[in-house]
Amino acid sequence: MYISFEDYDLLILCRSIGLVGFSTYVMAFTALSLGWLDSKRPLYFALVLFASTCVLISLSVEFNLASAFIQSFYIVISSFGILRRRTAPAEKTAPQASAPQASAPQASAPQPSKVALQAVPSFTRA
Repeated sequence: MYISFEDYDLLILCRSIGLVGFSTYVMAFTALSLGWLDSKRPLYFALVLFASTCVLISLSVEFNLASAFIQSFYIVISSFGILRRRTAPAEKTAPQASAPQASAPQASAPQPSKVALQAVPSFTRA
């Protein structure tokens, strides 16, 4: 089988892209595990999306069906994770309550007395 220089360059390029994806996976997971990244923010999912895309590109020269399914799964789930985290703050924000009308008297809830909030003495061993 004859491999031209262009094919060999493409093979090296795709393998290199796959290694970049692997490195991104490792860095993202390490940063998440050490608390440097927060999974509640979209950055972690963007890194996983980038990594899985890189690994999927590398599979174009040396295909593996199971790995392609895994990378495709990561791409889909990471995309949903990014979309969910970008839209979540807007959905959770409640509208501001308007000022009460002056004409309608409002009944106030009874306030707890300060006597009922006295501290309970603590017992410690000497």
